[in-house]
Amino acid sequence: NTAVPNDFGVGTQFTYTVKKGDTLGHISQRFLGTASKWNLIADQNNIVDPTKILIGTKLNMTIIDEESAVLAAYQLQPERLIKVQSGDALSKIAQRELGSTKDWKYIWGANKTQISNPNKIVVGQVLKFKDISSLKSKFSGVDIARILEKQFNM
Repeated sequence: NTAVPNDFGVGTQFTYTVKKGDTLGHISQRFLGTASKWNLIADQNNIVDPTKILIGTKLNMTIIDEESAVLAAYQLQPERLIKVQSGDALSKIAQRELGSTKDWKYIWGANKTQISNPNKIVVGQVLKFKDISSLKSKFSGVDIARILEKQFNM
């Protein structure tokens, strides 16, 4: 994972390494907020055939607006794992790990493929999430909740 610079914002450039299953559309959705901006990534990296990007390819990326700054900073945060314990609920985990019960939705959003109902988690289940506290301080005054909720389709 790449550390997020303190001056991360519009115009910031960074490098993303293509992983298994990535497409330019998926990368654009995660970092730019919409899959339809894949051509910006292709153009910036002189990609002639967007259907042929190889795992391990390093893509140059540029933050184009406030939303993409938040999304890119979120994506570049290290992923954390936690095992659900007896008595846990997403809000309890959020309070313990992220400092606020209100942040339960970010844990749910990152685990929607394995949690269909956020009120039903299973002891022993391993959940992934990213610490958004640094985003809150880095982007104070920005509606991070709106941006991430849109990203997680909430």
